[in-house]
Amino acid sequence: MDYLDQCDVTFDFPGGDRSQSTLLGNGDVFLLAWVTHTGELVLELNKSDAWDETGRQALVGRIRLALQPNLFVAGTPFRQRLHLREGQVTIAAGNLKDRVEARLWVDANQPVVRIEIESTLPIALRATVEGAQQPAPSTDGNRVQWLHRNSSSVWPATMHLQSTDDWAAGDIDPLLYRTFGAAMEGSGLAPADSTSLKSTAPKTRFMISIHPLTARAVEIEDWTKTLSRQIEQTEKMPIEVACAQHLSWWNAFWERSHIHITGNEAAEALTRAYARQRFTTACAGPQTDPDGGFRFGLARLQYWPMLASGDFAMMRPLFRMYLDALPMALQRTRTYFSHPGAFFPAVMHTWGSYLNSDYGIDRDDLAVGQVRDRASRYHWSGSLELLAMLLEHELYVFTEEFSQSTLLPLADAIITFYDRHYPRVDGKVRFAPAQSLDGWLEAIDPLPEIAGLKWVLEGLLRLPEELVSKKRRSQWQRLLGELPPLPMRRGSEKLGANYLIPAVQYDDLRSCENPELAAVFPYRIYGIGKPDVSVARRTFERREFKGKSALDAVQAALLGFVDEIQGGFARSSYSNAMPALQYMLLQCDGKRILILPAWPNGWDVEWKLHAPMRTTVEGIFRGGELRKLTITPEVREKDVILAR
Repeated sequence: MDYLDQCDVTFDFPGGDRSQSTLLGNGDVFLLAWVTHTGELVLELNKSDAWDETGRQALVGRIRLALQPNLFVAGTPFRQRLHLREGQVTIAAGNLKDRVEARLWVDANQPVVRIEIESTLPIALRATVEGAQQPAPSTDGNRVQWLHRNSSSVWPATMHLQSTDDWAAGDIDPLLYRTFGAAMEGSGLAPADSTSLKSTAPKTRFMISIHPLTARAVEIEDWTKTLSRQIEQTEKMPIEVACAQHLSWWNAFWERSHIHITGNEAAEALTRAYARQRFTTACAGPQTDPDGGFRFGLARLQYWPMLASGDFAMMRPLFRMYLDALPMALQRTRTYFSHPGAFFPAVMHTWGSYLNSDYGIDRDDLAVGQVRDRASRYHWSGSLELLAMLLEHELYVFTEEFSQSTLLPLADAIITFYDRHYPRVDGKVRFAPAQSLDGWLEAIDPLPEIAGLKWVLEGLLRLPEELVSKKRRSQWQRLLGELPPLPMRRGSEKLGANYLIPAVQYDDLRSCENPELAAVFPYRIYGIGKPDVSVARRTFERREFKGKSALDAVQAALLGFVDEIQGGFARSSYSNAMPALQYMLLQCDGKRILILPAWPNGWDVEWKLHAPMRTTVEGIFRGGELRKLTITPEVREKDVILAR
């Protein structure tokens, strides 16, 4: 893992704002840290479930640390470094005789932030919380606490506006009394006031601990008691043991998988991009928008790569969020459309509702269930991609319990929605009214719906028979037979002119998407070594938007367009590096494992990735030759195909 040291992020001078910050986190608690021009260390503390009264994710607090004498200033030797391998940030400044060093880490296993400071000379320290809406009483004299408590909530009004009052009446408001905040403490420190700690005397060593908490608290005292118990539990473990376990967690994370590319500067930049993106997702995970909405279409490219990287546990919060939102989605479908099943909006609150701005606050001219925002009106196909992701997850790490508790309830509800929502014409489902993603807003028989249902239904029908009732299997088989063919522009067969189109009929283009390529990704009906791949390649070459879609490099990798992949990376600033690089190295279809299906000869690479059936694939490709390939377990070697 030595290559990771080359992926670290360093700054050689103090910054000025969060644009020169580094990220740390454990998937739930995360922060941005930077040093200002005036030499103050600033931390912006966040927590994944810190939602305010409107459902927006809120800042837990901004902590500002000042040292005296201050060595974190311009003109003094300075180095700030994010160490990916250890999950920590170090900051060092000054000369040998007057040097100060800080180490920051968010414990990978516990809800606590640690800040360790050492200096060659005694220094004074002051730590101040900014933006704390309310100081919280503490029984510990060396502790400063603060919180924000939602005394109101948009949830009841949202439920009423969106005609889901009946469901809401039996559930607990997810925002009301949600309380989030933190406690800050440290040896040798005492409260200067309700928002600050200061050193009781100059020292050469300090350690500050910040303990964030989100909990539902009808009374503030309930929250403070819960926080005290949390701190007591956290501090039972000696700091040395906690640090060792933190480093062990990150070591296991990096040992689980890797991609290390060399050959030229572009290749090495991709290595850095891949490692940093994986680190970022592990720290903070996909976040909601500032308006409080979770956008599946943006988050998906962070979740799909978790399969090949072996980060399966990091996918579970996404699946749990949709499972928790399922009861409301079932009731909403019944209210809006008078039939069973469930759908999920393309942009939704974490509890499953539309954003009110999308649903429409002014409802005078709209029927119940009619969405004002046209880009969201019929954009439900993310539900199918969620099922595709769940099915793939089960191919990698099948567990009967997870299939029964999560995959099948969601599949039953979503498939039932599509089965019951659309009419039949000549024995085939007629998808109308509809849209093709949020690109074409008026469509009939859009490709993403047809491809998604085809891919998902075929995957569901491959589940073990003991998992699925005959009634469910019969429904899936029937619906699969009722799907219309994928929309295609058919030309001369002799000239091979067939190519996919966004829908049978499509109008009103509003975004830079290529929905016709959904049959390549996320629904991998077409690909290298699969039937009629020339149709998909021709579709890719004719696509409406070239170089503007985040999926360009991903779909190019699945179709073997090596030059297009490399150009796509350059155009997109590596935002899609993770899934594209994985597909360049490894493509799996059923039991088949394709090795190096879209890898350029000019790049050398060492990798370890995961494949279905609890399989790992490790290899070294150097000088245009595969030098090493290790498949675990060995029984899977028979399924490997070298695609070069």
